[in-house]
Amino acid sequence: MCVAVGDEPFLQSYGDQFHPFVIGAATNIQTDLMSANLAGEVKVTIPCSSDTIQSESNLPSKGHFGSDLNKTMTRLHAFLNKHHSRFFVSISPFLTLHQNKNTSLDFSLFTEIAHPHRDSHRTYKNSFYLIYDTVVTTLSMVGLLDFGQLD
Repeated sequence: MCVAVGDEPFLQSYGDQFHPFVIGAATNIQTDLMSANLAGEVKVTIPCSSDTIQSESNLPSKGHFGSDLNKTMTRLHAFLNKHHSRFFVSISPFLTLHQNKNTSLDFSLFTEIAHPHRDSHRTYKNSFYLIYDTVVTTLSMVGLLDFGQLD
């Protein structure tokens, strides 16, 4: 079981207004769970939107957190590691379609006529797998996959 702190508080549209508070809020909830002897059963996570991860070239191999998030994501990594919690990310092909003019509706809707995207030796037939691999690349680069936190 998980308790989510915030509703994707790192969305690009929010800017950095919640960055200073989110880890502290998660820490407070974790402390309360420990006081209630529930920390072993209930984990704390902070849901992240896939739009927190950027790739100027739209290639998964070039994915990274925005510079405004690096410090916060380092703190989040430390928190998740310390409490054996999971990293939670929501992947929305439609958000990507809305934000990225180079993404087609067919690619977002998983249609057979979608033009595939290529990155090195991988071919992506829909935006979900392209976004997923971008997330995995980014999390690998900051060490979040070292202890199996991706669900």
